[in-house]
Amino acid sequence: MELSHGIRMTLVPGILKAVEEGVVKVSTTHNFCPLPAGIMVPAPNAYQPSSPNKGERELWRRYTGQSLEFAQRVGVRR
Repeated sequence: MELSHGIRMTLVPGILKAVEEGVVKVSTTHNFCPLPAGIMVPAPNAYQPSSPNKGERELWRRYTGQSLEFAQRVGVRR
């Protein structure tokens, strides 16, 4: 299955359990997955790497890194 940029943190434990039990296999994830803290709706463009705002660029880096770590946890290869 594909995990989109609309996955809330509250869904993560169930997703991890389903992956561990072999109920589902994750093929791809989007950025940001799971959603950054405080964002409650799908928001792939919540933060931009090209923003003139240094704080926004840092948030983009942080949440992109978390997305990559989550992808690794659920077994995504690309």
